Amino acid sequence: RTQVSPNPNPLPSYRSSPSAPPSALPPKSPPPSCTTGANPPSLSPVYSAPPRRLLAPARASAANPSRLGRERERSAAAAAAMRIEEVQSTSKKQRIATHTHIKGLGLDANGTAIGMSAGFVGQAEAREACGLVVDMIRQKKMAGRALLLAGPPATGKTALALGISQELGSKVPFCPMVGSEVYSSEVKKTEVLMENFRRAIGLRIKENKEVYEGEVTELSPEESESSTGGYGKSISHVVIGLKTVKGTKQLKLDPTIYDALIKEK
Repeated sequence: RTQVSPNPNPLPSYRSSPSAPPSALPPKSPPPSCTTGANPPSLSPVYSAPPRRLLAPARASAANPSRLGRERERSAAAAAAMRIEEVQSTSKKQRIATHTHIKGLGLDANGTAIGMSAGFVGQAEAREACGLVVDMIRQKKMAGRALLLAGPPATGKTALALGISQELGSKVPFCPMVGSEVYSSEVKKTEVLMENFRRAIGLRIKENKEVYEGEVTELSPEESESSTGGYGKSISHVVIGLKTVKGTKQLKLDPTIYDALIKEK
């Protein structure tokens, strides 16, 4: 036999009362002690807790405008962070015109015109003649002289001039002109022509420098009266003595060199 001690205060069943608040429920009592035997024990009413209600997160809707505004701000900030900016190229842009395909006169090493080369087709004799002019310019035999290309329209005069400029390279200035640039009510024709002539003149400035090498044996500054009329004196020049295997030499240099030498010390 199995003997079960009766529960003096049986708990009522709360299965059919889901609306009861959790605070009104009595505390859960531990299960009664039982002993094993042949017959099953008679059990007291079982306590069952009410079903739990899961609270869903508040969704962004018209009823919750503050959350909707925050989500929009976050999406806008993310889009601004992922924005891809296009980097503009710093290379020089060139316009495509009628003669931009001309890359030279299209001559071989002997000065003979090639049939189709450097953007030219035909005009073999004119191209060879322009090649002779290019050689004369490179030998500095065309200084103070001009070249006149005459012919009917659309025969390649401008193309030949551009071919000459391409053969000479970028160091030789080339200023193309249009007839409409010459005629103006504000500027005279001769002034426009002279301005373009000045642009087309290239100058090369050379400077010769003498370098002295040797052992410094003397460094003496020479003073003179101040040019301001005061009592002080200023350094007029510096005498530097150099000694080499061949001999010695004295140089009279600018006073700024003396200041640089003093700073190096």
